[in-house]
Amino acid sequence: MGSSGSTLAGAVVAGVGLAAAAYVTIADLMSDDSGTTTSKKTMKAPGRDVTIYRDDFERDTAGYFRDLRKK
Repeated sequence: MGSSGSTLAGAVVAGVGLAAAAYVTIADLMSDDSGTTTSKKTMKAPGRDVTIYRDDFERDTAGYFRDLRKK
């Protein structure tokens, strides 16, 4: 069986590895879950027509308005 047997075994292992990686990638893309168990609350950004994360805004409210006035 020598080298042809080990070559075949290596090809099978590589094929199984690629199939597993493809399955994991597709399952991850199809999943609605981003991996976190909590969803972040959003809000309408003051002075703009976009939605932002509330906790990011509350963390640095003064900085948000300072950056808003720069634009």
